[in-house]
Amino acid sequence: MQNPFLKAIPVRTDGGDNGSVNRYTDFFAVIDGLRTTQDTGAVAGRVVLEINADSEFAVWINGEFVMTGQHSQYPGRPVVETCEITDFLRAGTNALAIAVYRQGLTSSSYLQCRGQMIYEVTQILSGEVNGSVVAASSAETTLARLSRSYKSGPVPLVSGQLGYTFVFSGAENFADFISPGYTSSPLKTAPFSFREASKSSQSWKRGRPQSSRRAFSTSAASTARRIPFPTLSICRTRR
Repeated sequence: MQNPFLKAIPVRTDGGDNGSVNRYTDFFAVIDGLRTTQDTGAVAGRVVLEINADSEFAVWINGEFVMTGQHSQYPGRPVVETCEITDFLRAGTNALAIAVYRQGLTSSSYLQCRGQMIYEVTQILSGEVNGSVVAASSAETTLARLSRSYKSGPVPLVSGQLGYTFVFSGAENFADFISPGYTSSPLKTAPFSFREASKSSQSWKRGRPQSSRRAFSTSAASTARRIPFPTLSICRTRR
């Protein structure tokens, strides 16, 4: 399928160095300007988050955990993870926090690929002439910082199959990033690139929304081995 993103461009999860490994990055954005209903003032229609990242990601909206996924950025075959987020949004300003982990080192469960993340939040309004409106997306102005909670850079390997272990510095530092009242002042604009490559040369595949799923790909450099790389995503729903 063609690139599904209307406005989004990729931002880098490798800090501008595609050779970086075991890197944790926090991304922060604001979702605002959402249309609301006249009778109740609630967010109108449906709002959907679409995201693709190397290697793993987790999403919070207004401090609530919403979604997680892994291994969606295959070389030459990226997968777009989709999650409806309407119930987590409110009229006015909403805080979007995305934590991304980039392994960067090929192992039995991960294939080194482009260190990037791309996302888009779209409001879908039924009965409207322009039925889809982009409320937020990754761009040159996307804010990011190196995680204060996890140690980035080389750390011991669990094994050649599982890749790196992790070093966690403390939950207190992590909480400031996902809290509803977080200020983005410590963050800086994220490096970006790969725009044309991501919009044209990759063969995009859309994941199934609101479910755990598996998809498979193989390395173009090792097609003789035909090693499958599974991807798993989970989209939370409110009851």
